[in-house]
Amino acid sequence: MIKSIRSAFAFFTRLPVGKAPIHHSLSGVTAWLPLVGIVLGLLIGVSVYCLQFVFPPFIVGLLACGLWIILTGGLHLDGVADCGDGLFVETSRERRLEIMKDSRLGTFGGITLFMVLSVKIFALSHIAGLGLWQILCACILATVLGRSQIFLLMKYPSARPGGMGDAVRQGTTNRQALIGTGIAAILALIAAPFGPIAFMVATALSLYIIHLSMKRLGGTTGDIYGCTIEVTECLVLIIFCLNLHQFFVR
Repeated sequence: MIKSIRSAFAFFTRLPVGKAPIHHSLSGVTAWLPLVGIVLGLLIGVSVYCLQFVFPPFIVGLLACGLWIILTGGLHLDGVADCGDGLFVETSRERRLEIMKDSRLGTFGGITLFMVLSVKIFALSHIAGLGLWQILCACILATVLGRSQIFLLMKYPSARPGGMGDAVRQGTTNRQALIGTGIAAILALIAAPFGPIAFMVATALSLYIIHLSMKRLGGTTGDIYGCTIEVTECLVLIIFCLNLHQFFVR
């Protein structure tokens, strides 16, 4: 179990996990994505809370977003850029997959990446100033709900057999997916009143992305997974920005 946990953090974060051997496949590793999300959200949330005593809100959001990128190595942002380039062009399925595999950044990809990062920065700057509990709820739920969407996406066929998305599908059992989704649902309930809303809206968003991916690519890919994680994180943070003054005392 320890080996699987270390493998999960080695694959999906840039946190130091020691020199112990890790798995070289995703078999059983994706089961620990909720734990990865909790740790990431905890680190980001604590940083937001601490930084607000030193910097103005916008700088807090900028620094916290930068930490977010460092902790994940920008892994999922690559999916955002690739999906921006590939999903919104009018061309064949094969050409879209080719564009998404290309490492070069196009105009649509750059715009999509800019929007995602901008939303994160401004949303994090908005929740700065709340109490520690509220900040942690927002950040932890964002990272956990983002990663739990993978358990929904993996139920659909892969558009690129042998790719990262296909490896996730093959390395995760139905039991692991059910437990992971259950953990996300429990955390959403704990983070009421916004948590349950975020859970339902995130699920609806993922279903739309799945519909778009199936229509334009014929299946899902690792880029779709990464893009879904990032967009879901943004969505959850936005929800926690809605009328916060009515629920929390600054």
